[in-house]
Amino acid sequence: MAKRIDPDDLNQGTEVVISTAAKTIQLLVAGNLVDTPTGATSGVTGKAFYSFLKEEWKSDVALNKFRFPLQMIYEAQFIWINGWGPADAQTRDLIRDAGFRETDGRENACIISLGAFNDATVTAYYANVAGLSQTTSTFDKPGELNENIQIKGTGGTPDNSGYFKAFLRADQDTYAEYNLLTEQGLDALTYQAYRLPLASGIDSDAVDNYNQVGVTDIGSISGVTYSELSVDYIQGTGYVTATARSYVLDEIVKDLATPARWYRCTTAGTADATDINDLGTMGGAGTAVFTAFEGERQIGTNYYAFNRIIDANDVGLTAARIPEIHSWAQYQLSLSSDINADTTGTTFGTVNGDVARLLTSVVAGKLNTAPGVFVDNYDVNDKNDINFFDITVDGGVDSEYVPLSSTQRNFPFVAAGNMVFSQNLYDAYVADNASTKYTMYFTNDDAGDNLGYDFDTSNAIIVNDNSATPITGNITAVQIGFDYDYSNNTQRGTGSDGTDAPVTIVAIAHDGAQWVEATGTITEATGLTFNVNANDELNYSNPT
Repeated sequence: MAKRIDPDDLNQGTEVVISTAAKTIQLLVAGNLVDTPTGATSGVTGKAFYSFLKEEWKSDVALNKFRFPLQMIYEAQFIWINGWGPADAQTRDLIRDAGFRETDGRENACIISLGAFNDATVTAYYANVAGLSQTTSTFDKPGELNENIQIKGTGGTPDNSGYFKAFLRADQDTYAEYNLLTEQGLDALTYQAYRLPLASGIDSDAVDNYNQVGVTDIGSISGVTYSELSVDYIQGTGYVTATARSYVLDEIVKDLATPARWYRCTTAGTADATDINDLGTMGGAGTAVFTAFEGERQIGTNYYAFNRIIDANDVGLTAARIPEIHSWAQYQLSLSSDINADTTGTTFGTVNGDVARLLTSVVAGKLNTAPGVFVDNYDVNDKNDINFFDITVDGGVDSEYVPLSSTQRNFPFVAAGNMVFSQNLYDAYVADNASTKYTMYFTNDDAGDNLGYDFDTSNAIIVNDNSATPITGNITAVQIGFDYDYSNNTQRGTGSDGTDAPVTIVAIAHDGAQWVEATGTITEATGLTFNVNANDELNYSNPT
């Protein structure tokens, strides 16, 4: 069986029952007419239904005594006329490829999806009222869409013709959503057929399924406790560069300081030419009050605005890895309950997950945040593999607080790796924890201004880690990690940033291991390994 497009497939008394007394027409799931498995592969087109009725009105003398029931405007739209109407909900549900208006003022729009569903058993759903706290309705059948939904009730009430958004979200599938009026530039829906893209594929980057996230509650990579992760939606409008003018409550403003910082207006008022240079102090005569914006995040040397913050750490300080962050975010967007943790207390309000905008995607192993989304407390090993998309200043946000303009922001590249020490060096620390030391020096200064910073010279300098702390200390473990600000480290002079750094690691222990040096090169990479192996010490002695 399939969608019926030929009026010859319909028969009075089998697929179609016409009551002249009640002036109703009933479509039955019988004979050649089916209602499964999907809307795209069942029912009858409005055109075939109309054509069948024309033929019946011509050939059936009992019907010919009555006014005709339908006015076909074109193949995607018709009107019930002359007091006729569908007998029941099943009749409405079996009509394909056309929307229609009924004599009592009810209007129905036919929603047709374009593209394949990865899982034909998944049922799409929709919201016909705007707002992140709204509930949703499921379509009648699973799989690809071709079915009518009510957009106006009897007498035109309720009127839901002003908003329609379809969603396709299934476990470990890619997600799809479509705002029909916005995307197609419509003022309102009417009783006709609408075609819209709605398709899904396999989401191989959602490493953990809904059950693993929501029930088992353990990340399969890091062991993170999923239920202890959160997303915070932050209130705010505007996101503009400060100028001397009046400001309203919850307007988000970027001042003119160096570096520029972001603030929220907590008391409406004015800011003058002095105030806008530092909204934190308001040193001028302005009456507005500002506080530090809760969604501000520093990336490199600059500060950027975000209004949805994912906390990827659990209480035990285990950080979710990229595929786990994405798995958790997708699960949140499958929930019909409020997912807004409101940890910053900005009273954004309820955000039901199943109507919330997308939070993350993964491309070639890198996590892309949706515009306006930032991730706090990610695993440091993933720092170079997260692309953040901010709320670009003066770009504004839409009605769902998603930025209208967004720019990719990345942390300066941080190289990272491990120094692996021989067992005798670590054993020496265990025996006497004050007797060992390691230090990482630059080996040469070829990348910089040739200032003579070579190891084994009096000008040798210790390499700083990403936080500008010298890489030196006791050998407290066989493996000790390090990181390095590859993009910005200029210890070797101007021009040394963004270049490979040859290094020498020296290690020494009073007893148990001899002095040793090992060389390597810090490249623009993570997972670097520098082995530091010392010979056993047989001659050290310091009698007490």
